[in-house]
Amino acid sequence: QVQTGNTEQSIQIKKGDLLPEIQQLKKLDLIKIDVEGYEFPVLKGLQQTLEKFKPRLIFEYDQNYWRNNQQDIDYCYQFLRELNYTIYQIIPLGCHRLTRSDYIESGNLFCICPDI
Repeated sequence: QVQTGNTEQSIQIKKGDLLPEIQQLKKLDLIKIDVEGYEFPVLKGLQQTLEKFKPRLIFEYDQNYWRNNQQDIDYCYQFLRELNYTIYQIIPLGCHRLTRSDYIESGNLFCICPDI
């Protein structure tokens, strides 16, 4: 159950790796995620898919949303690095490669596996 304002809604949470539509894919080049601070759980639920296809990733990091949802960008950064992803902060003039999680600012992140 999720309460939004005066309305309560029921939602189903599913692990991405277990979805038939994901399991049947032959190729996956890009994943875009924008789920208001729950990007890291989505990525963790797609771990096997990320390992198999090594898709490019674009997701939003909003420090306030992540903090309010008890999510930690340090753990997300480490998770992606363990999967051999290179993480970039999208900036007005392109992308800036991030070598440490404490350099990450609110905004969009782009991740790529160099071995694709």
